[in-house]
Amino acid sequence: MGFVGGVHGYLTGTGVLWEVGRHHSTNVDPQLRLNRYQTGCFPLGYEFLSYPANNFALELLVTHWGPMRGSFLGQIPSRDETVGFLLERGKVAPASDGGLPPDELRDEVPQIWNRLHTDEKERLRWAYYDQDTVIVGRELPSFGLAFLVDRKTKTRYAEYFYEPPADVP
Repeated sequence: MGFVGGVHGYLTGTGVLWEVGRHHSTNVDPQLRLNRYQTGCFPLGYEFLSYPANNFALELLVTHWGPMRGSFLGQIPSRDETVGFLLERGKVAPASDGGLPPDELRDEVPQIWNRLHTDEKERLRWAYYDQDTVIVGRELPSFGLAFLVDRKTKTRYAEYFYEPPADVP
């Protein structure tokens, strides 16, 4: 880790911003276009030595050479934009199909497919935000969770909690 790790990550397209603490709502830093990785609220003790150096190297390289190879370059909608779009234009998986979305969506979101199991108290909703993003919402009576997935790389780049509609079973 540290500075050398940041340089190596940038050059290989695997660099991430390391952080300690709570989870961000977007997993991609909107300015640097780098994924964030949070180690949780309980630091191990060495983070203050390696994390800032890693992040400094990545920020320096992105600033001078541009986005890292493989970075998501599409628009990153805010939580409010995402939820509004999903609730207004999203398709709901019909109960007659067991509450599962169509097979085409399985190919779009393979990274999160196993997190989309449904039961009688859950509903799935999805929408194509633009040519770069598919939004998948998982709605339970107590909360909703929207995943934003890059259609090109098939990876999740953000997730937002939201208040589901009152008609969730």
